[in-house]
Amino acid sequence: MSTTHAVDPVEAYINEVRDRLSDIAEEERGELLDDVMAHVREVAAEHGAENLSARLGSPEQFGDELRSSAGYKPVDASGSGPLAGLAPAISIPQWLPLDELKRMWPKFEPAWAFARGVLAALLVLHVAGGYTDLVPRVGNSRLLGLLLLGAAGVGSFALAERRPPEQAKRVRQLRVAAEVVLAVFALFAVRDASQARTIYFDSGQQAVQQDPCLRDSAGRPIGNLYAYDSAGHLIPQVFLVDQAGRPIDNLCPDQAAVTASGEPAQTTYARDVNGSAVYNVFPRAQTKPLTDSQTGEVRGAEPVPPPAVLFPQISPSNAESSETTTTVVTPQP
Repeated sequence: MSTTHAVDPVEAYINEVRDRLSDIAEEERGELLDDVMAHVREVAAEHGAENLSARLGSPEQFGDELRSSAGYKPVDASGSGPLAGLAPAISIPQWLPLDELKRMWPKFEPAWAFARGVLAALLVLHVAGGYTDLVPRVGNSRLLGLLLLGAAGVGSFALAERRPPEQAKRVRQLRVAAEVVLAVFALFAVRDASQARTIYFDSGQQAVQQDPCLRDSAGRPIGNLYAYDSAGHLIPQVFLVDQAGRPIDNLCPDQAAVTASGEPAQTTYARDVNGSAVYNVFPRAQTKPLTDSQTGEVRGAEPVPPPAVLFPQISPSNAESSETTTTVVTPQP
Protein backbone atom coordinates (compact mmCIF):
# COMPACT_ATOMS: atom_id res chain seq x y z
CA MET A 1 0.00 0.00 0.00
CA SER A 2 1.55 3.32 -1.07
CA THR A 3 1.01 6.67 0.64
CA THR A 4 0.91 9.89 -1.35
CA HIS A 5 2.02 13.04 0.48
CA ALA A 6 0.41 16.25 -0.78
CA VAL A 7 2.91 19.02 -1.48
CA ASP A 8 2.05 22.32 0.13
CA PRO A 9 2.13 24.85 -2.76
CA VAL A 10 3.21 27.64 -0.40
CA GLU A 11 6.18 25.63 0.89
CA ALA A 12 7.00 24.60 -2.67
CA TYR A 13 7.02 28.25 -3.74
CA ILE A 14 9.27 29.24 -0.81
CA ASN A 15 11.61 26.30 -1.49
CA GLU A 16 12.03 27.41 -5.10
CA VAL A 17 12.80 30.92 -3.90
CA ARG A 18 15.32 29.42 -1.46
CA ASP A 19 16.96 27.54 -4.32
CA ARG A 20 17.25 30.83 -6.20
CA LEU A 21 19.30 32.15 -3.26
CA SER A 22 21.46 29.05 -2.92
CA ASP A 23 24.73 30.92 -3.53
CA ILE A 24 24.14 33.26 -0.56
CA ALA A 25 25.55 32.38 2.84
CA GLU A 26 23.19 30.28 4.96
CA GLU A 27 22.76 32.87 7.71
CA GLU A 28 22.04 35.75 5.33
CA ARG A 29 19.75 33.61 3.21
CA GLY A 30 17.79 32.69 6.33
CA GLU A 31 17.42 36.37 7.26
CA LEU A 32 16.14 37.24 3.78
CA LEU A 33 13.62 34.41 3.78
CA ASP A 34 12.43 35.20 7.30
CA ASP A 35 11.49 38.68 6.11
CA VAL A 36 9.33 37.46 3.23
CA MET A 37 7.87 34.10 4.28
CA ALA A 38 5.16 35.74 6.37
CA HIS A 39 4.28 37.98 3.43
CA VAL A 40 4.07 35.01 1.05
CA ARG A 41 1.76 33.17 3.42
CA GLU A 42 -0.45 36.25 3.81
CA VAL A 43 -0.82 36.54 0.04
CA ALA A 44 -1.61 32.82 -0.21
CA ALA A 45 -4.22 33.05 2.54
CA GLU A 46 -5.88 36.07 0.95
CA HIS A 47 -5.79 35.16 -2.73
CA GLY A 48 -5.16 31.41 -2.71
CA ALA A 49 -1.92 29.47 -2.95
CA GLU A 50 -2.53 28.75 -6.62
CA ASN A 51 -2.38 32.49 -7.35
CA LEU A 52 1.02 33.15 -5.76
CA SER A 53 2.80 33.36 -9.10
CA ALA A 54 0.13 35.69 -10.45
CA ARG A 55 0.49 37.98 -7.43
CA LEU A 56 4.21 37.80 -6.69
CA GLY A 57 5.66 36.55 -9.94
CA SER A 58 7.35 33.22 -10.48
CA PRO A 59 9.65 31.94 -7.73
CA GLU A 60 12.61 32.82 -9.96
CA GLN A 61 11.37 36.39 -10.47
CA PHE A 62 10.54 36.81 -6.79
CA GLY A 63 13.94 35.42 -5.79
CA ASP A 64 15.74 37.76 -8.19
CA GLU A 65 13.86 40.77 -6.78
CA LEU A 66 14.80 39.65 -3.29
CA ARG A 67 18.45 39.33 -4.32
CA SER A 68 18.40 42.78 -5.91
CA SER A 69 16.83 44.44 -2.84
CA ALA A 70 19.55 42.90 -0.67
CA GLY A 71 22.33 44.10 -2.98
CA TYR A 72 23.23 40.78 -4.65
CA LYS A 73 23.74 40.47 -8.38
CA PRO A 74 21.27 38.38 -10.41
CA VAL A 75 21.94 34.68 -10.85
CA ASP A 76 22.17 34.98 -14.63
CA ALA A 77 24.26 38.17 -14.68
CA SER A 78 26.83 36.38 -16.85
CA GLY A 79 24.27 34.98 -19.27
CA SER A 80 24.18 35.36 -23.02
CA GLY A 81 21.49 38.04 -23.31
CA PRO A 82 21.90 41.21 -25.37
CA LEU A 83 23.36 43.06 -22.36
CA ALA A 84 25.62 40.25 -21.21
CA GLY A 85 28.67 42.05 -22.53
CA LEU A 86 27.98 44.97 -20.21
CA ALA A 87 27.88 42.79 -17.10
CA PRO A 88 31.57 43.28 -16.20
CA ALA A 89 31.15 47.04 -16.44
CA ILE A 90 27.99 47.38 -14.37
CA SER A 91 28.56 44.65 -11.80
CA ILE A 92 30.27 45.25 -8.46
CA PRO A 93 34.03 44.75 -8.85
CA GLN A 94 35.19 41.48 -7.37
CA TRP A 95 38.15 43.15 -5.69
CA LEU A 96 35.86 45.14 -3.37
CA PRO A 97 35.98 43.46 0.07
CA LEU A 98 32.20 43.37 0.49
CA ASP A 99 32.25 40.33 2.72
CA GLU A 100 34.90 41.94 4.91
CA LEU A 101 32.89 45.17 5.10
CA LYS A 102 29.75 43.28 6.08
CA ARG A 103 31.68 41.46 8.77
CA MET A 104 33.19 44.65 10.20
CA TRP A 105 30.07 46.82 9.94
CA PRO A 106 28.63 45.80 13.36
CA LYS A 107 31.68 47.40 14.98
CA PHE A 108 30.94 50.75 13.33
CA GLU A 109 27.15 50.62 13.58
CA PRO A 110 26.96 52.20 17.09
CA ALA A 111 29.06 55.17 15.92
CA TRP A 112 26.88 55.54 12.83
CA ALA A 113 23.74 55.38 15.00
CA PHE A 114 25.05 58.33 17.04
CA ALA A 115 26.18 60.28 13.95
CA ARG A 116 22.82 59.62 12.30
CA GLY A 117 21.03 61.44 15.12
CA VAL A 118 23.42 64.38 14.96
CA LEU A 119 22.98 64.67 11.20
CA ALA A 120 19.19 64.45 11.51
CA ALA A 121 19.19 67.30 14.05
CA LEU A 122 21.46 69.40 11.81
CA LEU A 123 19.20 68.76 8.83
CA VAL A 124 16.10 69.84 10.78
CA LEU A 125 17.85 72.99 12.03
CA HIS A 126 19.11 73.75 8.52
CA VAL A 127 15.65 73.42 6.97
CA ALA A 128 13.80 75.19 9.79
CA GLY A 129 16.21 77.99 10.64
CA GLY A 130 18.81 78.18 7.90
CA TYR A 131 21.69 77.17 10.19
CA THR A 132 24.83 76.32 8.24
CA ASP A 133 27.40 75.89 11.02
CA LEU A 134 28.40 72.41 12.14
CA VAL A 135 27.67 73.56 15.70
CA PRO A 136 24.64 75.88 15.42
CA ARG A 137 23.76 78.47 17.99
CA VAL A 138 20.59 77.87 19.99
CA GLY A 139 19.50 80.99 21.84
CA ASN A 140 22.79 82.65 20.81
CA SER A 141 24.69 79.86 22.56
CA ARG A 142 26.90 77.32 20.81
CA LEU A 143 27.01 75.31 24.02
CA LEU A 144 23.24 74.78 23.84
CA GLY A 145 23.61 73.84 20.18
CA LEU A 146 26.29 71.31 21.06
CA LEU A 147 24.11 69.85 23.83
CA LEU A 148 21.18 69.60 21.41
CA LEU A 149 23.27 67.70 18.88
CA GLY A 150 24.60 65.41 21.60
CA ALA A 151 21.08 64.66 22.84
CA ALA A 152 19.97 63.85 19.29
CA GLY A 153 22.90 61.48 18.86
CA VAL A 154 22.22 59.71 22.16
CA GLY A 155 18.52 59.41 21.28
CA SER A 156 19.32 57.89 17.90
CA PHE A 157 21.72 55.43 19.54
CA ALA A 158 19.06 54.41 22.07
CA LEU A 159 16.49 53.85 19.31
CA ALA A 160 18.98 51.73 17.38
CA GLU A 161 19.56 49.57 20.46
CA ARG A 162 15.81 49.02 20.84
CA ARG A 163 15.20 48.31 17.16
CA PRO A 164 14.02 44.74 16.55
CA PRO A 165 16.60 42.56 14.78
CA GLU A 166 14.16 41.84 11.95
CA GLN A 167 12.26 44.57 10.14
CA ALA A 168 9.76 44.46 7.33
CA LYS A 169 11.25 44.94 3.91
CA ARG A 170 9.48 48.28 3.34
CA VAL A 171 10.60 49.64 6.73
CA ARG A 172 14.18 48.60 6.04
CA GLN A 173 14.12 50.24 2.62
CA LEU A 174 12.78 53.50 4.06
CA ARG A 175 15.44 53.48 6.76
CA VAL A 176 18.23 52.91 4.24
CA ALA A 177 16.86 55.69 2.01
CA ALA A 178 16.79 58.10 4.96
CA GLU A 179 20.36 57.18 5.88
CA VAL A 180 21.49 57.84 2.31
CA VAL A 181 19.89 61.31 2.49
CA LEU A 182 21.70 61.99 5.77
CA ALA A 183 25.02 60.81 4.32
CA VAL A 184 24.64 63.13 1.31
CA PHE A 185 23.67 66.00 3.64
CA ALA A 186 26.81 65.29 5.69
CA LEU A 187 28.99 65.70 2.59
CA PHE A 188 27.42 69.07 1.78
CA ALA A 189 27.61 70.19 5.42
CA VAL A 190 31.32 69.42 5.59
CA ARG A 191 31.88 71.19 2.27
CA ASP A 192 30.03 74.32 3.42
CA ALA A 193 31.86 74.34 6.74
CA SER A 194 35.21 74.20 4.95
CA GLN A 195 34.40 77.21 2.79
CA ALA A 196 34.98 80.76 3.91
CA ARG A 197 32.37 82.51 6.01
CA THR A 198 31.47 86.17 5.40
CA ILE A 199 34.54 88.10 6.48
CA TYR A 200 34.62 91.90 6.70
CA PHE A 201 37.82 93.85 6.12
CA ASP A 202 38.72 97.35 5.07
CA SER A 203 39.90 98.32 1.62
CA GLY A 204 42.96 96.65 0.21
CA GLN A 205 44.09 94.03 -2.22
CA GLN A 206 44.06 91.17 0.26
CA ALA A 207 41.97 88.17 -0.72
CA VAL A 208 39.20 86.87 1.53
CA GLN A 209 40.76 84.42 3.96
CA GLN A 210 39.57 80.91 4.72
CA ASP A 211 39.16 81.90 8.37
CA PRO A 212 36.10 82.25 10.61
CA CYS A 213 37.66 85.23 12.44
CA LEU A 214 37.08 88.82 11.43
CA ARG A 215 40.41 90.34 10.39
CA ASP A 216 41.65 93.63 9.00
CA SER A 217 43.36 94.04 5.65
CA ALA A 218 46.72 93.16 7.22
CA GLY A 219 45.39 89.84 8.49
CA ARG A 220 45.32 90.85 12.15
CA PRO A 221 42.42 89.45 14.20
CA ILE A 222 39.82 91.96 15.38
CA GLY A 223 38.80 91.53 19.01
CA ASN A 224 36.36 94.43 19.45
CA LEU A 225 34.52 97.14 17.53
CA TYR A 226 33.89 100.76 18.54
CA ALA A 227 31.32 103.11 17.01
CA TYR A 228 31.66 106.91 17.16
CA ASP A 229 29.21 109.61 16.13
CA SER A 230 30.07 112.45 13.77
CA ALA A 231 31.36 114.54 16.67
CA GLY A 232 33.82 111.85 17.70
CA HIS A 233 31.89 110.68 20.75
CA LEU A 234 31.89 106.97 21.56
CA ILE A 235 28.47 105.34 21.18
CA PRO A 236 28.19 103.03 24.20
CA GLN A 237 26.00 100.28 22.77
CA VAL A 238 25.25 99.46 19.13
CA PHE A 239 23.96 96.37 17.33
CA LEU A 240 25.90 95.55 14.18
CA VAL A 241 24.41 93.51 11.33
CA ASP A 242 25.34 92.94 7.70
CA GLN A 243 23.37 93.71 4.54
CA ALA A 244 21.12 90.69 5.10
CA GLY A 245 20.39 91.47 8.74
CA ARG A 246 22.72 88.76 10.02
CA PRO A 247 24.56 89.64 13.25
CA ILE A 248 28.25 90.41 12.85
CA ASP A 249 29.54 88.06 15.50
CA ASN A 250 32.63 86.43 14.01
CA LEU A 251 35.19 88.30 16.07
CA CYS A 252 37.96 86.41 17.84
CA PRO A 253 38.84 88.37 20.99
CA ASP A 254 40.93 85.48 22.28
CA GLN A 255 43.33 86.01 19.36
CA ALA A 256 43.64 89.81 19.53
CA ALA A 257 46.48 90.95 21.79
CA VAL A 258 45.80 93.92 24.09
CA THR A 259 48.99 93.87 26.15
CA ALA A 260 52.65 94.35 25.30
CA SER A 261 53.27 90.69 26.06
CA GLY A 262 50.61 89.64 23.56
CA GLU A 263 47.92 88.54 26.00
CA PRO A 264 44.28 88.68 24.86
CA ALA A 265 41.53 90.49 26.72
CA GLN A 266 38.94 88.90 28.94
CA THR A 267 35.62 89.57 27.21
CA THR A 268 32.18 89.94 28.79
CA TYR A 269 29.21 89.82 26.41
CA ALA A 270 25.98 91.77 26.69
CA ARG A 271 22.95 89.70 27.62
CA ASP A 272 19.27 89.90 26.78
CA VAL A 273 16.39 89.82 29.27
CA ASN A 274 16.52 86.02 29.28
CA GLY A 275 20.18 85.93 30.23
CA SER A 276 21.43 84.75 26.83
CA ALA A 277 24.59 86.29 25.42
CA VAL A 278 24.16 88.74 22.53
CA TYR A 279 27.30 88.60 20.42
CA ASN A 280 26.74 91.53 18.04
CA VAL A 281 26.52 94.31 20.66
CA PHE A 282 29.57 96.59 20.60
CA PRO A 283 31.81 97.64 22.11
CA ARG A 284 32.18 94.53 24.21
CA ALA A 285 33.27 94.97 27.81
CA GLN A 286 36.86 93.82 28.07
CA THR A 287 39.49 93.73 30.79
CA LYS A 288 43.23 93.13 30.72
CA PRO A 289 45.65 92.03 33.44
CA LEU A 290 46.79 94.79 35.79
CA THR A 291 50.52 94.23 36.17
CA ASP A 292 52.92 95.85 38.61
CA SER A 293 55.46 97.77 36.52
CA GLN A 294 58.24 97.03 39.02
CA THR A 295 57.75 93.34 39.78
CA GLY A 296 55.69 92.25 36.80
CA GLU A 297 53.22 90.64 39.21
CA VAL A 298 49.58 90.55 38.15
CA ARG A 299 47.51 92.36 40.78
CA GLY A 300 44.11 92.22 39.18
CA ALA A 301 42.39 93.44 36.04
CA GLU A 302 41.57 96.79 34.52
CA PRO A 303 39.17 97.78 31.70
CA VAL A 304 40.53 97.96 28.19
CA PRO A 305 40.12 101.63 27.19
CA PRO A 306 38.77 102.65 23.78
CA PRO A 307 41.48 103.38 21.23
CA ALA A 308 42.69 106.94 20.75
CA VAL A 309 41.95 107.76 17.12
CA LEU A 310 41.66 110.78 14.86
CA PHE A 311 38.68 110.92 12.56
CA PRO A 312 38.57 112.71 9.21
CA GLN A 313 36.17 115.61 8.86
CA ILE A 314 33.17 114.41 6.87
CA SER A 315 31.91 116.75 4.18
CA PRO A 316 28.21 117.62 4.49
CA SER A 317 25.73 116.06 2.11
CA ASN A 318 24.17 118.05 -0.71
CA ALA A 319 21.03 118.49 1.35
CA GLU A 320 22.99 120.10 4.23
CA SER A 321 25.39 122.10 2.08
CA SER A 322 25.12 125.87 2.21
CA GLU A 323 25.85 125.99 -1.49
CA THR A 324 22.91 124.38 -3.20
CA THR A 325 22.68 124.24 -6.95
CA THR A 326 19.19 124.10 -8.37
CA THR A 327 18.59 123.13 -11.96
CA VAL A 328 15.34 124.23 -13.57
CA VAL A 329 14.22 122.23 -16.58
CA THR A 330 11.82 124.06 -18.88
CA PRO A 331 9.65 121.81 -21.04
CA GLN A 332 9.95 122.40 -24.76
CA PRO A 333 6.79 123.54 -26.58
